[in-house]
Amino acid sequence: MQFRTTKSATQVKKTSVALLAIPLAATMLLTACGGDIKPTASASSTPSSSPTTTAAPTPSASPTATANTKVDPNIPTAARAHTPAGAEAFTEYFFSQLNIAWSKPSVGLISSLSATTCKTCAAFEGSALDLATKQQHYQGDVFAVTTAASVGQSEILVVGQQPPGAVIDSNGAVVRRKTRAQESKFIVTVQWSSGGWRINEIKVMK
Repeated sequence: MQFRTTKSATQVKKTSVALLAIPLAATMLLTACGGDIKPTASASSTPSSSPTTTAAPTPSASPTATANTKVDPNIPTAARAHTPAGAEAFTEYFFSQLNIAWSKPSVGLISSLSATTCKTCAAFEGSALDLATKQQHYQGDVFAVTTAASVGQSEILVVGQQPPGAVIDSNGAVVRRKTRAQESKFIVTVQWSSGGWRINEIKVMK
């Protein structure tokens, strides 16, 4: 299998998604794009400095740190193909499931599509669990994909927007809100296994 390659993929400066994948108390939206979500008194995470090579943190006591061997039965046919187009479709599907995982919320959707090496995915799954535990949900899309294109071997350039949104409690009250949209780009590394595609790593591009 051959993936399309472009010179720009190796020239772009990639930043670790460490600040993107912190617990929901500070949220990926706030840290990734300087949004204006209002923290609550229960927020315990403080954004750290932003080195360019640090690894994304694994959420403490998160069940997604272990392997999830369950295969998502709803993966579209196009996203099951062992081709560059299949990898692109799978990556788009992953972000659509991230939106569902936080908005319902639903535990297990993200981990069923990701490898154990994806610490960012584990953080996303941990946030879905946190929302479910607190009987809260995210209102709006976490990330809306505009394009997903192969730029290197097993690498997908994802371009899209983090729209305004809010965390809502069981009574319909706003816990915290993000009012500004932000354009964002990611390099998503995928891997093929016997069960199909999995997300291996996510990095923010600057």
